[in-house]
Amino acid sequence: MNVLSSIAIVLRSVSPIGHPLLLAAVLCLPACAHTLDARPGRLIWGHEVREFTPCGTEQTLWFRGEGEILDPLIAQYQVLTDTPYEAIYVEVTGEVGPRATDGFAADYDGVFTIQTVSVVRATTDEDCRIPQQPGYDR
Repeated sequence: MNVLSSIAIVLRSVSPIGHPLLLAAVLCLPACAHTLDARPGRLIWGHEVREFTPCGTEQTLWFRGEGEILDPLIAQYQVLTDTPYEAIYVEVTGEVGPRATDGFAADYDGVFTIQTVSVVRATTDEDCRIPQQPGYDR
């Protein structure tokens, strides 16, 4: 049973006249739902580096996520790359958080929590371009 089916059952059992605020809140749920868009970008992983740069930005984000999401992603990264700190192309969903206050993540513009991964592949010339940053030999 999905959320909308559950809402329909509640609405049938509750008089909308007696509970107008409940009805308004329930009708708002689909519009108020938080959705995550696919974010294409480049990902770099290595010793003390977990960098995700979304296409179209110069923002570099420290990435994190649950083991069941990151373990297969890192395994794919290792298959696709030949040299340390080589970028790969990914399409992921997740949430951007503020800059970390300590550790290696504090060197990045923010923290990106990866929630799903839909594409992992080697980069191509057609992919988004990211600017070269001082201190990185890519």
